[in-house]
Amino acid sequence: MKPVRIRKKEEILEKVINYPNGDTYNGQVVNDKKEGIGAYTYQSGARYEGQFQGDVKHGRGLYYFTNGDMMVANWQNDALQGQVVYRFANGDQYEGDVLNNQIHGKGIYRYHNKNIYEGEFQNGQPHGKGNFTYAEGGRYSGEWVNGKRHGQGVLSYGDGNGYEGGWLNDQRSGKGRQVFANNEQFFGEWKNNKKNGDGIYLYANGTREEGRWQNDVKIS
Repeated sequence: MKPVRIRKKEEILEKVINYPNGDTYNGQVVNDKKEGIGAYTYQSGARYEGQFQGDVKHGRGLYYFTNGDMMVANWQNDALQGQVVYRFANGDQYEGDVLNNQIHGKGIYRYHNKNIYEGEFQNGQPHGKGNFTYAEGGRYSGEWVNGKRHGQGVLSYGDGNGYEGGWLNDQRSGKGRQVFANNEQFFGEWKNNKKNGDGIYLYANGTREEGRWQNDVKIS
């Protein structure tokens, strides 16, 4: 019978490690590698507090940025994984997906002024489909490109006024319909956020007016 080899249990130690580049680690180590719970302070002043495995960030942790921002996230082999909660120094907060350390994917961004965006992001900005709720009561639902309303969307001002149609670089553009609180409506073409081109204006009393507009003024 062969002798049974009993593997010695690796000992977990508490240790402070000062690195040549000015970084510092204070926490649990196994075989001189970061393993378990610890805090890593970068020479820049940034700081990570959380779980380590195999000498790198791995698991749940908090990351404090030098500008006052803070992030709660999961790491896998030193890379962000899954969803994060990002609290900005100015009071903004983001909950959702990240990619390459940037807001990217689906999430909710709550602004310190009480505005809320929920939807798709790309490279840190609203991009794709999403809903933006304004603190004063309005709401936009539709398409976004690089942080601007762009494509097709519906804007409700919260006071009975609204617009549904095309957008270009955050301005009403193309074909769209504007609804007024007094039950009047305009169907037609838009450019630079104003009525420009052919259109039809419907008054609350049923009167219909067709013509051509330029910069919100009917010219024919």
